[in-house]
Amino acid sequence: MDANARHPLADTSHDENDEREKHSMNPPAIYEYSAVIPHRTQPAVLLLHTENGWSLPCWQTTERPFWQTCDHINQTIQALLALRVITLRCLFIDQDTGSGHLIRVYEFENRDAQWRPPVNGSWIGFSEFKTLPLTHQMQRAVLEAWFTEQIEGIPTARRAWARTGWFDETARWIVETLQGQAIEVSEAVQQIRTWERSCLLRVATTHEQVYCKAVPAMFTHELPLTQHLDVHWPSHASSVLAANRQQSLLLLRDFGGPKLGERGIFARWEEAVHTFAMLQRETVTHADSLIAMGCPTRTLDDLIEDIRTLLADTEALFVGGKGLTSSEIAALHAHLPHFLNLCQELKTYQLPYALEHGDFGPANVAWVEQRPLFFDWSDSSVAHPFFSLCLFPEEMEISFPDTPDWQMRQRSAYLRPWVRYESLERLTRAFEIAQCLAPLHHASRYHRFILPHMEAKWEMTLMIPAYLRCLL
Repeated sequence: MDANARHPLADTSHDENDEREKHSMNPPAIYEYSAVIPHRTQPAVLLLHTENGWSLPCWQTTERPFWQTCDHINQTIQALLALRVITLRCLFIDQDTGSGHLIRVYEFENRDAQWRPPVNGSWIGFSEFKTLPLTHQMQRAVLEAWFTEQIEGIPTARRAWARTGWFDETARWIVETLQGQAIEVSEAVQQIRTWERSCLLRVATTHEQVYCKAVPAMFTHELPLTQHLDVHWPSHASSVLAANRQQSLLLLRDFGGPKLGERGIFARWEEAVHTFAMLQRETVTHADSLIAMGCPTRTLDDLIEDIRTLLADTEALFVGGKGLTSSEIAALHAHLPHFLNLCQELKTYQLPYALEHGDFGPANVAWVEQRPLFFDWSDSSVAHPFFSLCLFPEEMEISFPDTPDWQMRQRSAYLRPWVRYESLERLTRAFEIAQCLAPLHHASRYHRFILPHMEAKWEMTLMIPAYLRCLL
C-alpha cells in the first residue's frame, strides 16, 4: 500500500536513500547482503567461519529491490539456513570502494527456538567477538554497535516494529480482526517492507489480499484521514477494514488495480490529476475536521518562517558532504528574498487551504474500475493545495516524451476545478508560483516534522538537499 518508488527523488530517500547506489548502477551491479541474526535468549550473534576469518551470513545478488523491501531477504535466509526470521531494521548501507559492491546489513528476529547453527557456524558473544578475525572489516563496527545495544539497552526511539515480538502480536491482531469480520485467512501473515517510515504486512484471505500498515507517531493522522476519505470519497480512497489507534495500525483491502505509473496511458494520468484536484477542492469544507484528526497545518506564513529556518541550517543542506555543495547552498541563500516574495505574492490569491498529499505521484495512484484511487497519505497536511503537484509534471515528462502538449494538458486538467476561486489566468500564475515554492514546502516538512522524530536519520536525510536541488 505504501509505494516503493514514488517519484524521481525516490533514489535519494524514501526508497533508495544512498546516492552512491543511484550512481553505481552500471550493470551488472552486485548487491551484498549481511545478516545480524541474534540468539533467542543470549546476547550473542551468529557468525560463520570462512577461509579468511569469521563473517556474518552473507549472500550476493544482482537483483535490485528497494532496501526497505524485506520479504525476499527473509526468504533467502530461510533457503540458506533453514531459519525463520523477521527483518527488524536495516543497519547499514554503503558501497565497497574496492569491489564496487553495494553493501546492505540488516538485523533480524530469530523465530526458531529449536534451530542450531551449521557446522561452520557458532553463537558468538561480545568478549569472544573482540578477539576474532573478521572476513569483512566493515562488519566489525556494525557488530560493535549492535553488542553495545545489547548491553546498554535499545533506544526508546526505536520503532515498535523493529523490536522483537511486535510481528507476532500484530499478526494475531490481523487474524483476529479478520475473523471477527467473517474473513478467513488462508496463509500466514507475511512481512513485505520495513523502515522508520512504516512497516507493511500482507496476508492472503479466501477472497483477497489484505495489507496492514504500521506508522510512527509523526504519521498517526494517516489512520483517521484514510478512514475519513474512505467514508466521503470511497471511489477514490483505500477501503479500510479496521484501524488500531493504540498500535497505529491500518488494515486495508488490496485495491486490486495497477498503479498509474505501470500504465502509459496519458488520458488516465490526465484524469488522475483532474480528479485529485476535485478531491482537494471538496476537502476545503472539511479542513477543520482534518485538523482536528491531527493533520498538520502549514500556512504560507508558516512556510515563510520554515524557509528561513531551513536555509539557515547549513548542515541539513550539506549532510556531511553528501548533499548540496557550498556553491549550491550559497545560491539558495542568495535567492532567499525571492522565495519570500513569492510566498507573499501567493498569499494574494483567493485560494483556500486544502488537503495536500505530500507525496503525490503516479506510484501513489492506482487505477481501479476505470477511475483513479489515491493512497499513502502519511506526508499529508492542510496547506496550499497546489504544492501537491511538485513532482507529477516531471513524471509526466519522463513517461510521455512524445506528447508535445503534456504540460498544458496536465495544468489545465488540474486547474479547472479551481476556477470558482480565481480566473484561469490568475490560477495559472498561482500554479507557477506554487511550483517554484513546492520544493521548499516539502524540504521544510522533512526538516521540521519528520527528521527530528527519527532515530536512523540517514534513511531520509538526503530528501532535503534532493528537493532543494530542484530549485537550482
